[in-house]
Amino acid sequence: MNTPKDTISASDTDYRKKRLDAAARKAFFAAGAMFLLAGCSQNISLTNQTFVLELGTDVYANPALYLEHPESVKLDRLSVEPDSPGITLSDNRFVTVGLDYLTVGEYDFHIREKNDTVPFVIKIKDTKAPSLKRAPAEMTFTYGQDVNWDEVYGASDLSGVYYEAPSDLTMNTEERDVTIKIRDRFGNAIMQPLHVKVQ
Repeated sequence: MNTPKDTISASDTDYRKKRLDAAARKAFFAAGAMFLLAGCSQNISLTNQTFVLELGTDVYANPALYLEHPESVKLDRLSVEPDSPGITLSDNRFVTVGLDYLTVGEYDFHIREKNDTVPFVIKIKDTKAPSLKRAPAEMTFTYGQDVNWDEVYGASDLSGVYYEAPSDLTMNTEERDVTIKIRDRFGNAIMQPLHVKVQ
């Protein structure tokens, strides 16, 4: 026959066991809730960590353009945002403030889903020489003429246009062939042959 002391001891043990079982159930449900919350974030994988684009290329704020499997994620929950200063959004394109394109440089961006972000870099390079509206094979100048090369070639480039010609071009009356170098500030150049006559 149990004494009162034994009875109290058994009850106390049973009580503690129930408390432990309840705590274990709470921990299990809490862990399950955390798992479900973690499952709300999508598995985002980028095609590249750094995207290299030519100057003048449109840089769109469309997450699908940067993801490896855009069809497997909910794109409406994602946004592309710049981290670098001096960038604004115009017609769903990232541009340098005051311009219609993103200038040469490296820019930090991220794809956001609520509080989660995936960083990446967009690098803008200029690797193309200026384009020409006109490419005459022969020109006749007057002696000592100051040549306006923009009128001759009409070259254009987002990085500016610079002309390099012989310094004595119109000071020499000898008919000759020369080469005019047309470049931008990054050194991308086109060498244009020109037959020159000076009167």
